[in-house]
This record gives sequence, structure tokens and C-alpha cells, in this order.
Amino acid sequence: MLVHALESHIKTLQGENETLKQQLAAADARAAQEAEKAGKAIEAFADLARRLDALAEANQQRRPWWRRLAG
Repeated sequence: MLVHALESHIKTLQGENETLKQQLAAADARAAQEAEKAGKAIEAFADLARRLDALAEANQQRRPWWRRLAG
């Protein structure tokens, strides 16, 4: 009787363990997708920062409007 109860409890725990493994695998997959999205967003912001730096550099090399107007 005790052995049967323990075997039943082991089966229950094994089932819960399998459920948790599936949930963990799903969470890992979601985390990987989010990490990929974050990486793409970071790269997009880095690209924007590079473009803005280039724009600022080009703007610094231009003469002010009033000097161009005055000649």
C-alpha cells in the first residue's frame, strides 16, 4: 500500500517535471526571440547614432548661414 502510494506520487512528480520542462523550453524560445529583437533594435539605434554623428560633423564643417549670405 505504501509502495503504491509512493509510486503514484513519483508518477505525479514526473508529470509535473515534464510540464515544467515544456514551460521552460517555451520560455527559453520566447527569451531568444526577444533577445533577437533587442539586438536588432540596438543595431538600429547604433546606425541612427552613426548617421546623426555624420550629419553633425557635416554641419560643423559648413559655414554659418549669415557668412554664406555675406559672402
